[in-house]
Amino acid sequence: MRLLSFEKLRPLVWLGLVCLFLGLFLRITWELHEDSGVDPLDENILISISKLRTPALNGVAVDLTALGSFTVITIISVLGIIFLLLNRDRWACLYLAVGSLGSGVGTLAIKHLFQRPRPMVVQRLVEVDGFSYPSGHSLSATSFYLLLMFLAWRRYPDVSSRALLFFCASLLIVSICFSRLYLGVHYPSDVVSGVFLGAAWACLLTGYFFRFERKRTQKVH
Repeated sequence: MRLLSFEKLRPLVWLGLVCLFLGLFLRITWELHEDSGVDPLDENILISISKLRTPALNGVAVDLTALGSFTVITIISVLGIIFLLLNRDRWACLYLAVGSLGSGVGTLAIKHLFQRPRPMVVQRLVEVDGFSYPSGHSLSATSFYLLLMFLAWRRYPDVSSRALLFFCASLLIVSICFSRLYLGVHYPSDVVSGVFLGAAWACLLTGYFFRFERKRTQKVH
């Protein structure tokens, strides 16, 4: 009876997470739209982080930020899709493909809609093009690595394994996000908003995917 009740509540949990993360993203977006200028807190955080720079850390930051790049995520996505197709897991393949494509398209659309300039308060350690809000690296990395984590959860249903997977995904996402600030190519609000929107997108897809998968499994049995 308890299991049945939890199964009924599961879609509401996913919906609640989507609303929470999407609401936080919209809140930041609205505040930036109303302020029109740059928040001093954004600039102060960037200045503080820039003081941590060393030649060794610069190289680490460049390597970490690459893990959230379009190229790396595309390569991992293609390899993941091929692996899932070979295992005849077509819905998981579609889940990963839609998730990766959706985050990329969404990032470009919002960037061109908002058109926030890149930070100028600190020296950039890498050359970048395009607008600043939201951070495409943080949005894509959050969405993509959470999707991979949720896929792995299907194979490892025990609590300890899922907790470890969540920790690893979170550590990777935080590292990529921090690298964007360290390199001076994004404001903190760009990065945080990207995380919220990426998490909302991942939870939306996962809630639907898991629900469909359970229904399909019930029909088979």
